[in-house]
Amino acid sequence: MKALKENGIPFVVIGGTDEPDVVQIDNDHISACSELTSIILMKGTDKLAFICGNSAQVVNQTRREGFVKGLEKCGKSVKDALFYMDCDSAAQIERATDEAIRSGAECIICADDYIANSVLVKLSRDGKEVPKDIKIASFYNSALLEHNRPPVTSIQYDPRQLGFEAARTLIAMIGGEQVQPKKLLGYEVVLKGSTL
Repeated sequence: MKALKENGIPFVVIGGTDEPDVVQIDNDHISACSELTSIILMKGTDKLAFICGNSAQVVNQTRREGFVKGLEKCGKSVKDALFYMDCDSAAQIERATDEAIRSGAECIICADDYIANSVLVKLSRDGKEVPKDIKIASFYNSALLEHNRPPVTSIQYDPRQLGFEAARTLIAMIGGEQVQPKKLLGYEVVLKGSTL
């Protein structure tokens, strides 16, 4: 990015970045994660665990922020939830899952599809039934979660729309138009059997 900026070459980042003065097109992770978290709490689930990957990644920071906002929207604080950050390997995710269950979590909210799939594999291997023994939700849906039984409650984003908006924005920049420095796109919370 530095070379592009120094040479005045227009570019757009798909996703979030901490880099200043960069045009970004991203999903509205904070609102989406806040909404899903608050829905799960409003449906009567009390103790949540959040399992997340690398905390240095902007997407994980925004998903954590959304989770916290969802807690606060329902009158809870960060002390009312369990946080497992920097779970980047299957072994770390499995340890976090075990600890969450031992600590009384009623629902594990996973920052992404990879983590959700790893949690589901672990629970299945341990003979735990979703949602009877513990509920699961994911802050990102993909084909990785498509064939689970029960289907996984998740957030659906539109990757084609991200690409379209990035291309449209880049063309506008090349044409000399002023563009929004950051554009957030919509989402859909899809409630499925894993949180019933």
